[in-house]
Amino acid sequence: MLQGQLFDPSTTQVVGGQTCRLPFANNQIPLSTVAQTVQGFLPPTNLPGVAASNGAPGVINNFLNPAVLDHVITTQTSFRIDENLTQKNKLFFSYHSREQNFLNGGAFDLPAPVTPDNYYNYYYTHYLRLGWDFLATPSILNHMTVGFNRVYTASKSPSNTGQDWPQALGISGASGQTFPIFEFNGGQYTIGYSKFGNNAYSLQVPNALVVADSVSLTRGRHALQFGFDWRSYQYSVESPGATSPHYIFNSRETAFTPVTANPNASLTGDPFASFLLGQPDQESLTVSSHYSRWAQNYYAVYAQDDFKARRNLTLNLGLRWDIETPRHEALGDQSVFSPTASNSLTPGQPGALVYGSGATGASTYFKNFGPRIGFAYSPDFVHDTVVRGGYSIYYAPLTYSDFGGNLSSGTTANPNFQNPDNFTPVQSLDAGFPSFALPSDTRDPTLNTFTNNTVTYVAPEYNRPGMVQNWQLEIQHQFAADLIFAIGYVGQHGTRLRSNLAQINTPNPKYNFLGNALGFAVDGTDGNNGPAILSQLGVTVPSWFVAGWGEPYAPTNGQATIGQLLRPFPQYGYITTNCCLENLGQSTYNALQASVERRFRNGLNLLASYTYSKTITDADSSFSTLTGFNSQVFGAQNPYNLRGEKAVSYQDIPHAFVLSYLYELPFGPGKKHLSHGVASKIAGGWQVSGIHRYQAGSPTVINQFVTANPYSGGNYRLSQVPGQAVFLAHPAKWSPALDAGWNSGCTATNGLYAPNVPSAPQTVNCGAFVDPSAASLATGGGFVFGSFPTAVSWWRSPGYMNEDFAIIKRTSIREGQDILFKADIPNAFNRHTFGGVDGWPGDQYFGVPGGSGHGVINGPRQIQLALRYEF
Repeated sequence: MLQGQLFDPSTTQVVGGQTCRLPFANNQIPLSTVAQTVQGFLPPTNLPGVAASNGAPGVINNFLNPAVLDHVITTQTSFRIDENLTQKNKLFFSYHSREQNFLNGGAFDLPAPVTPDNYYNYYYTHYLRLGWDFLATPSILNHMTVGFNRVYTASKSPSNTGQDWPQALGISGASGQTFPIFEFNGGQYTIGYSKFGNNAYSLQVPNALVVADSVSLTRGRHALQFGFDWRSYQYSVESPGATSPHYIFNSRETAFTPVTANPNASLTGDPFASFLLGQPDQESLTVSSHYSRWAQNYYAVYAQDDFKARRNLTLNLGLRWDIETPRHEALGDQSVFSPTASNSLTPGQPGALVYGSGATGASTYFKNFGPRIGFAYSPDFVHDTVVRGGYSIYYAPLTYSDFGGNLSSGTTANPNFQNPDNFTPVQSLDAGFPSFALPSDTRDPTLNTFTNNTVTYVAPEYNRPGMVQNWQLEIQHQFAADLIFAIGYVGQHGTRLRSNLAQINTPNPKYNFLGNALGFAVDGTDGNNGPAILSQLGVTVPSWFVAGWGEPYAPTNGQATIGQLLRPFPQYGYITTNCCLENLGQSTYNALQASVERRFRNGLNLLASYTYSKTITDADSSFSTLTGFNSQVFGAQNPYNLRGEKAVSYQDIPHAFVLSYLYELPFGPGKKHLSHGVASKIAGGWQVSGIHRYQAGSPTVINQFVTANPYSGGNYRLSQVPGQAVFLAHPAKWSPALDAGWNSGCTATNGLYAPNVPSAPQTVNCGAFVDPSAASLATGGGFVFGSFPTAVSWWRSPGYMNEDFAIIKRTSIREGQDILFKADIPNAFNRHTFGGVDGWPGDQYFGVPGGSGHGVINGPRQIQLALRYEF
């Protein structure tokens, strides 16, 4: 048996109890008709290439695609028409469109249609506005605006030219507008084969219609305004690209024997040979029966009165009523999990999918009333002083973070064929794609029962949008004609904010003491004492449970375990809520704000402000819609006690000072010095301005990647070891000069952390951290919650400092003609303030601001000079 020798899969036989094959004569194989057709689209090599490890010349890196498109093409069209119909009627219409096409990556590794991975992005936007102003009387004005937005976003493979590629290549049983994917694993002699084709083809089309009208009315001491606002949204999404097959070829299909029988078998066979022979290791595709078109509406009416109650007292009184509908599918093809619906597969245990136009989970909420109350009072007994205050309630929009992918009806078929022995080929290319059951719009309440497929739940109370209450009080005093001092308090309380906290199918943490026993089979067939444990808990195993989930050991590898049974809905795996309206978040913000302003006088304008604040929240769980949700960093450790999830916000900046100024030098015409002659032209017209910002760093997020109950959301946190200080007496500080070989990370043994490299510089004390569940399990205990909050205020990133300057020189040539010179100098001192501290002990750069990417939050100093002639 020689390395790289090819064996005929059609000769597979058992000899002496071992599965084996006969070799191809002279290592020559018959070619698949489909493979030959695909080969016709492959370009010839155009580079000398690199030799393989067996000395074969030019077989690696031997092609460079000369057709590289890395530029962005943008076409914009804008115009506006204004028409005064009469002295009292004015109309305007505007239109703006933008078309932008660009390549998602830098280049095509292979030419179309076999281009792998890369694709084109297409953006088309249309914005239309129509406005009408009607002056009914000198004191009554009606303003109406109608707007329409349409955005067409498409991601398309270069092969997407309108033809049916599987049919064009001779692959029966499949149809699609993208070139099928041919992927290769397991090459010999360090040879890696490029993938062919990609299935990028998706469409997203959001539309929005906005109609708003307001009436402004002045009556004596009252300035009144009334209005309404209607916004209609539509969002369509399609992903038809994956209907073309995805093939994976491996050396195993042309190998001598399975690797499990003989490890040296991996030296035989070749994935490209398997392709040429037309024998895939795996083949799959995705077909959906329905693509959703979502609709949502927003309505609001409001009234506002600015009332001059007295000569030194003005009141602002207003009320807004917001109504927003949860989204619904245009044809009623939608579904949602209902915790009370009957499930025919689980008698006695409610919980199933419901379908139809009413399957939104949440109904429209009609009590979003937002008062606005404010005042400005200048007391007679304290001259040059104004007291301002106010209270208001605002409502956030109902938002979904799933890009239209959840709550849909119908089904998606994802046939995935691969033989479990990882040796026998699946159906050949020439035989076409294997037959499979097409998806349908059958509304099956039991869909996804006894699977780990994600099920989406929208609780009835999720119909209430986020509510933010704001209140403030400010005292402003004018010490001199041009010097004003202000100090005030600002408060904010947010409730029902978007969140990622619910985890409605996580078992009650009272069962955490079971530890690893949560994975025991409920019927004891794995040799453990599962039935005795359930008996002690008083929990009965339903008749459908084991049959539905299967025994939790080979060959079924099912999930009929104690942990699965203890879920609130044991017939399902993960039930998600964070995609769609979950609103369990809260936040509080309190701030002291002070400012001093010197209004423009003697060429100087200056404003200095200082803010001392604190933000506490559990709504960082939704940061951001993509980042936070996907990373689970901000998820709930214990969804049964959300009070324990509140912590300082990762956005909390307790101290911030900002200084801005503009100074005109006292030289030149009309100034105190050098007001005439050549000197006035040279020294006059100079301005210097600046914005300086100095603020405290952000809290450190101690990431949640520790040992957790496998049936929970996995958001358990670290704890601090009693008696161990987090900070060292002489901590190491990372610098670029120390980066080579840097390793301040920690490794846990039975939950207790120690330095990866004991002799390496350490930023913080590894021994202060413990994975409490791992430590408990190591001694036969259960799962334990960590004591650290999500973010800690006592450990912050470096403070932010930045200075921006601008220098302007205006020279007048003659009346109406000037030459303007301007120099912008952002980050003038080229400061490098590193970002958030890496808060995960397992990382190489644990405790280092900016983490492994060494990201900075200052922009680089880039001086920009401009010279302009104005006339």
